[in-house]
Amino acid sequence: MYGIQRDITATQDDISITSEDSETLKERLNSQLFVVRVSVDGKILSQFPMEESESIAANLVDGRNTSNRSSCMLFRSMLRPIPKEKVPVRDDVWLRRCMRGILVSAIGSADDVQEDWSSHYQGGRRPLSPEHVYCWFTENHGIMPEDEEVWSFYYCLKRLAGKLDAEACLHYQMLNNASASASLDCTAFFVDTIVYIQSLMDTDLDLETECQQHIWMPTSLTKQVISHMFTWTDPPIPIEELNRKAESLATRFESVKEKGRVDVFSFLQLLMNVHAGQIKKQTTLLRVLFETASKDDDVSVDIEKLVSLRELHDILEAVYEPITVKETTHLYRDAYDLLVAKTSIGYAPHGITFDSFLFAAKQKGLFTQIRRSRQKGETEL
Repeated sequence: MYGIQRDITATQDDISITSEDSETLKERLNSQLFVVRVSVDGKILSQFPMEESESIAANLVDGRNTSNRSSCMLFRSMLRPIPKEKVPVRDDVWLRRCMRGILVSAIGSADDVQEDWSSHYQGGRRPLSPEHVYCWFTENHGIMPEDEEVWSFYYCLKRLAGKLDAEACLHYQMLNNASASASLDCTAFFVDTIVYIQSLMDTDLDLETECQQHIWMPTSLTKQVISHMFTWTDPPIPIEELNRKAESLATRFESVKEKGRVDVFSFLQLLMNVHAGQIKKQTTLLRVLFETASKDDDVSVDIEKLVSLRELHDILEAVYEPITVKETTHLYRDAYDLLVAKTSIGYAPHGITFDSFLFAAKQKGLFTQIRRSRQKGETEL
């Protein structure tokens, strides 16, 4: 249950509204109001400042609070614990060489998953995921990597991301399995965008040998990239506003023929934020469809509504018409197995919950398949 609560420490002067203009009033009220989630017995489970209320939607959709988790938990659990003072210190050039080698490896595997989404990464690796990064360190040796070297990568990446370096921030977010940016759909979007940018340029982005801080692309290409990656979205996003934000990233040099250039990773960071917002909207739509489709004839699993296989197919057809029965049954099977494993109930539930479906959909890359299909349709038109 959610409600609104005012900060009880606010003074009378703080809440005076007699001489405030509307914007100032709104800001001051928002700074004193909280949206709180409470249990039936009145215990506060969580609270959010009103001015940060947009984050509530993500919290509701996710269904779990990950704010108290350690960062990059999965990746770090793969490594043998070593005191930080014994980890070799590496410089930024070494880190960028690693990041770009990992990215080149991800781009090389991108073509393998463009067509048959129902077998996404079965027996393989998700691009830029913790397991992909770990395995990249084995490619030159064919054996388990030295933990000291991988720890060096982690600490160096974390340090540079803390300095708000765009490239390091992107890699760190995708390495952090508690982050929404670490999902298959977000990492696939990242790789797809890089591949598309390279297809527009006369020469490939020099990811293998260039280890300077910035990799540049012409500002003139940003509109084309944005159009390709986002014009399919439903609901549509404000393309012109996004174009203006991309242009504001441009760095101009008198010594180059091109009027302006933009750092590729800063541009990607902008697009990734927009894409993450779009995924949240699609997830919210699917939740609504689940709520309205389920018959609610089995309320034993945390009182969550259940949907049948046929209802799931109807839901998916509403958002992705080309979905096949085979693809639906694969999703349903994975969601059902997860539901049974998590609940440990003594009988078979008569359907799946939204949370179990969402986990399976993310593992299968459902949102990526929808995006790629719609982009393909836009291109054909």
